[in-house]
Amino acid sequence: MKSNLFKNFPLNKIIDPKRGKVLTIMLVLSAIFQVWDFTNILRGNHIKDAIEFNAYVPNWYTPYYIVMWSIYIPILIGIWLWKKWVVYFDITTSILQVFLMLYLFRPLNLLLLIPVYIVFYGVYLWAIFRKWQYFK
Repeated sequence: MKSNLFKNFPLNKIIDPKRGKVLTIMLVLSAIFQVWDFTNILRGNHIKDAIEFNAYVPNWYTPYYIVMWSIYIPILIGIWLWKKWVVYFDITTSILQVFLMLYLFRPLNLLLLIPVYIVFYGVYLWAIFRKWQYFK
């Protein structure tokens, strides 16, 4: 007996073959990390992690962390839905985050953090701009 459960469900809207494997994997991994970040916020572990990795953690770190987390969710959704303005917003947000990270929080393992950030974000932007013609 064939199930009609997904008869009207537009699976091709969710799994878009033109998105490509690299961009899809990066967006799915980013979504998984956002869920992990949310659990960190609920458990209060984000402060412990920040103290462990940064030389300075201001009193307003928790609201900053929640705002950055809540900004990144629409960014992921917007990139998934092929919105150009979201890519520009993501780049602006990332530049702001790097500035805050380097000049305010002062990470302890800077020599490791910067190359990892550059490689990850470079591959991420490469995957986006490879599919730039699909963004509206």
